[in-house]
Amino acid sequence: MKSDPQEQHPVEECDEQAVSENVGSYLQRLRLKKELSVEEVARATRISHSNIRAIEAQAYHQLPADTFTKGLISLYAEFLGENGSELATRFLKERDREQAPGRRSGRQKGLRHSNLAPKTLAEPAHISSAAMAGFLLLFIALSFTAFCVYTSWNPFAFLTDGKNDARTGMNDMFTSSALLKENSSAVTSRSEKLPDGNNATPQTVGQQVPNTLTQAPPATQNPEALYTLRLAFDKDCQVTVTIDDQEPAQRTFKEGEEQQWQAGKAIILQFDTPGAATLVLNDKEIPFPDPDGDGKIVLRIPEALLDL
Repeated sequence: MKSDPQEQHPVEECDEQAVSENVGSYLQRLRLKKELSVEEVARATRISHSNIRAIEAQAYHQLPADTFTKGLISLYAEFLGENGSELATRFLKERDREQAPGRRSGRQKGLRHSNLAPKTLAEPAHISSAAMAGFLLLFIALSFTAFCVYTSWNPFAFLTDGKNDARTGMNDMFTSSALLKENSSAVTSRSEKLPDGNNATPQTVGQQVPNTLTQAPPATQNPEALYTLRLAFDKDCQVTVTIDDQEPAQRTFKEGEEQQWQAGKAIILQFDTPGAATLVLNDKEIPFPDPDGDGKIVLRIPEALLDL
């Protein structure tokens, strides 16, 4: 059975019209023929309004990369009931014919660069890294300042005091070492012997070495001294000292200080603090006196020799 040539004529005319017009115009004509708006197509295919209008207007520069463009056209054409793969291929060929070869390669190269740029991958940063670092340092400084103000703490005074304490500690250490060395030299140059019994008679051999320790009263350096009393203070203490027939003198000593007195007849010391010092009489340690009935702490020499 032969087909009527008049019946095939409208179909051939429609195909020729589709081939003669570009893909964008063809898809637009199909959309209008189906009485569909751009919003309806976008809602059904999830293609953005701008991409639909760019496809219909053949606005190649407004479309994404080739792979995405091909997928968008295929999806749009299949939604309208056409062969999406064929129309997508035709669309890219039409674009290549309309654009110069040099411009095509340059556009692809620039597109690759723009797709890999940080501004196209994410939201562009409006603040530079240097500014962010500056803001961070400023925030840390303000936080530290607020902490110092809230706690009333001065870090500069703390650092200064720490340095001064270290320097003072070193000076005290060297001073104490020098005093101990001089005191040891003075003791070794003086050989005293105290025999057993109540009547103790010390014998001095060698030459007296002047004592560099602070002494009160200064008349205690006696070449003919029978009693040499050395004190190493373990606590802060106030002492009233009487040497032989001299007037009483009052001294205040700090913890860690040392003192030495010499006398030919007697030494009387009155302390205001119990157990304030270690006592060494003629190179022999003697006990610290206990408070008497009146609460006074008095050391009497030579009476203290009777307790040895």
